[in-house]
Amino acid sequence: MNSSLARGFNLSFAGEIVLMGVPAAAVSLMTGLRDIYLNNTIVTYGGTGAAAAMGILSTIWFLIDGVAYGYGFTAGMIASVSYGERDTDTIQNVFKEAAKFGSALTAILAVLYWVLARPVASLMTTDPVVIEYAVNLIRIYAIGRIAVLLVMVFINIYQSCKKTAVVFV
Repeated sequence: MNSSLARGFNLSFAGEIVLMGVPAAAVSLMTGLRDIYLNNTIVTYGGTGAAAAMGILSTIWFLIDGVAYGYGFTAGMIASVSYGERDTDTIQNVFKEAAKFGSALTAILAVLYWVLARPVASLMTTDPVVIEYAVNLIRIYAIGRIAVLLVMVFINIYQSCKKTAVVFV
């Protein structure tokens, strides 16, 4: 290890780094548990066709969630700069504007995915049962993205302002 790099590292920030990482780890853990539960439920009640549809959704979910994550991370960066400058008005405005415009864009994308759900699912399989399940899953998933965007904006702004305890509430 480069000795100059080791000298520049301050262990007093380790606690803050852990606090900032814990919400992200909790989200990842809950997402994994959600997927296990959802897949088991889908196979039990919908059969293998429904499970195959989940595979289609898993292939395209990042396209749907990209806006939510992008807005959240960008809002966090702007809030971080404003927090460093002690500009609380800008932090509040960042939250309001990111939530407002991000929600509008996410709603537009949800409508787009609603309309394109069948053609997108049809690109990945020709099985009509799987396509029908995938269309419904894509549509339901797309509608819920507005809530995900708001959560991502909220979490990233608070983490950027060293308010990690608020994220747990």
